[in-house]
Amino acid sequence: MSNYKNYFQDFIKENPELLHLAGHSHHYWPDITKLAIQEAYQDASKHVDLKWNKIFGEVVPKTQEIIAKIINFDHPEWIAFAPNTHELLCRVLSTFPMKKEIRILTSKHEFHSARRQLQRMAEEDQVTVDWVETSEIESKLKENQYDLIYLSHVFFDSGLVLEQETIKKIIELKNNALFLLDGYHSFCAIPVDIKAFQDDLFYLAGSYKYAQAGEGLCFMTVPKDCPLRPRNTGWFASFETLEEKTDQVAYSPNGNRFNGATRDFTPHYRFNKIWEMYESDQLSIADISEHIKELQNEFIKHLSSSAKAKLICTDVKKLGHFLTFQCQSHQEAKLLYEELLNEQILTDFRDTSLRFGFGMYLDSSDIQKLSHKIQKIPFFQ
Repeated sequence: MSNYKNYFQDFIKENPELLHLAGHSHHYWPDITKLAIQEAYQDASKHVDLKWNKIFGEVVPKTQEIIAKIINFDHPEWIAFAPNTHELLCRVLSTFPMKKEIRILTSKHEFHSARRQLQRMAEEDQVTVDWVETSEIESKLKENQYDLIYLSHVFFDSGLVLEQETIKKIIELKNNALFLLDGYHSFCAIPVDIKAFQDDLFYLAGSYKYAQAGEGLCFMTVPKDCPLRPRNTGWFASFETLEEKTDQVAYSPNGNRFNGATRDFTPHYRFNKIWEMYESDQLSIADISEHIKELQNEFIKHLSSSAKAKLICTDVKKLGHFLTFQCQSHQEAKLLYEELLNEQILTDFRDTSLRFGFGMYLDSSDIQKLSHKIQKIPFFQ
């Protein structure tokens, strides 16, 4: 089994006793991010107002290039950015006419931010939302016409992957609906290849989790030559026309049309440094994913038959980078989280689901230690 701890010495030294099983929530940052932050500072101090020339001329295009290579996307210039995916979702929603009631198809298993936003809009009849189980998606698409489809690539509450064949079927049935695929739990975790449908959907993800670059860098691929004009728009959506006065609001002829306004670009520096380093070291997403699958299988192997039965899925080929235990109640999940934290094991829970996430900074010795510690807790016996 591979060992990648040398990339994460700062975080490990600060948390020597902690078994960090929350990589799906907040991944450790590699040590090289310190240099990235220093570089962002040096560019700001050296170039002052003219830093935008380097940011938009070198730093952002490098990020686009890296992302495009990771997900096999042919049009790097059609990647938009925001501090979070929520902002990108709202920008897409703002492309619909204000007086139009938007009909949306989504699952019952979407992340809080998207679910909260759509639910709030539904309260005021701005949208009609069909919340369905994933098994119902195809039948709903056959029965109804939708304006927007919003689904996760890897579902945050279970870790289950939306299979390629299902994505293909959705595209075949969606008619003119915009299709947003939330890849936050797939990007830089499992191998992702969107080339076959890159112009049929918007793929959203970010750097907070498996991309390891921390907060503030999220992105969305945009179908090439997309003509949509977001009503929620900022000056970065047409940076090249900043000095011009136009009668109609102008948009960049690429993915920048979905950009917002002023934000911190330090996360781009962090992201670029990390993935340039991994490429130099010939370390691929497939390598990382294989390492995580080995850790997951080893953990499952050490579980009692009773504990295994409480896992939503034990076939790691169907999962992202976390395993999910189904608890009897939210209260039980919360108490288990607290019991584990008392043992210096950091997990997290959502409703009745207790999640164990596996970061690439873990190795076999950590899994053995983890397996030994949880035997003290009745739930795992």
